[in-house]
Amino acid sequence: MAIAVSSTPARWTGAPANDIDITSVAFTPANNSLLVVCVEADSATGSDITISVSGGGLVWTERVMRDFGDVGGNEGHAGIWTAPVSTGASMQISVRRTAGDGGTNSISAKGYVVTGQHASPIGANGEG
Repeated sequence: MAIAVSSTPARWTGAPANDIDITSVAFTPANNSLLVVCVEADSATGSDITISVSGGGLVWTERVMRDFGDVGGNEGHAGIWTAPVSTGASMQISVRRTAGDGGTNSISAKGYVVTGQHASPIGANGEG
């Protein structure tokens, strides 16, 4: 099977206080797919930002992250999270800033549904 990428759900954003979710619209991923969520969070103070991703009763793994606290990091946060889906069902994905300057700066998330991928698609990864 060829690899295919769907950009459903659409991008979702918000500027909630810490510990308040921004949540995608409901969508149904394909069976045996991989969800990939790219998260960006603004910071005006240069404080470290901690993000969590949840939804669909899935096990989410943060694959890579870049934050102000990293050597050479800029203000803000960028991260990529993945979760395998064995059986597709209607779900929503939630993103939460648990530390940082929530309530004053935005969070943006974009989800992708990948099909036709290898069962363990992520090998070595890095940032820079």
